[in-house]
Amino acid sequence: MGELIEKRVALLNQHIQEWFRLNNRVEAKPKELMTYLIEKEVYKNDNRQGNPLRKDLRKLRDKNLLHLIKGVKLDQKAKISIWFLTKVD
Repeated sequence: MGELIEKRVALLNQHIQEWFRLNNRVEAKPKELMTYLIEKEVYKNDNRQGNPLRKDLRKLRDKNLLHLIKGVKLDQKAKISIWFLTKVD
């Protein structure tokens, strides 16, 4: 796993769980987290309602590294992937 992926995974794990604590939530879709992840400079911008985060999740899935993101859930349909992130205690 490359250094860039390791840094991104660490930032995502930290800031996603922070978001859950700050917003008193236990589950969210990627688009709900994007504003916070942009504020924390994990991503530069959001195009298509959470696409940057979903793109990273797909890359990790394709490399069998999805387990590195805490609380990620995937509902795989025939043609689409529905992503959820959950709070981890």
